[in-house]
Amino acid sequence: MTPHPLTGDERNRIRLYFLDSRVRYGLVLLVLGLVLVQTTPGEILLFAGLTWLGVALALAAVGLYGLIAFHVARRGPEFGVRMALGASRQDILALVLSEGGRLLGAGFALGAPLAAALCWVMTAFLFGVVRPDPATLAGIPAVLLGAAAIALFVPAWRASRLDPVAALRNE
Repeated sequence: MTPHPLTGDERNRIRLYFLDSRVRYGLVLLVLGLVLVQTTPGEILLFAGLTWLGVALALAAVGLYGLIAFHVARRGPEFGVRMALGASRQDILALVLSEGGRLLGAGFALGAPLAAALCWVMTAFLFGVVRPDPATLAGIPAVLLGAAAIALFVPAWRASRLDPVAALRNE
């Protein structure tokens, strides 16, 4: 049986922190320190990796959203003319989604083989790196496609809600 990681003095400090509600930052730092003491280095690396994975996914989604939103904003007068000539909101939505879908398809067509080749190179040259299983190879593109679909749908929806008169007036 392993001994408790806290000494008696540390337990008393924890009790004091809980009794004094004005010391919130000290409590947070103390709890964070206790969590770090009780976790293994592998768990810390896993948490850090997942955090950076989330940050990278968010940056990719925001970048794609910015690209598509900029492209849609520049084509606003064109969408206004199309809508003035009889195009429906669904036609504009389908147009923007199909063009963005082609962009996504090209990115995945180029990125998937490169990622697979990089996996083989890493397993050959780096010790301890194993090839990912098929669920991982299917799951990562699915998550990326989901984030890209959301980032693509918002500008497409805005383009379909565009007022043709206002778009033509800005031209």
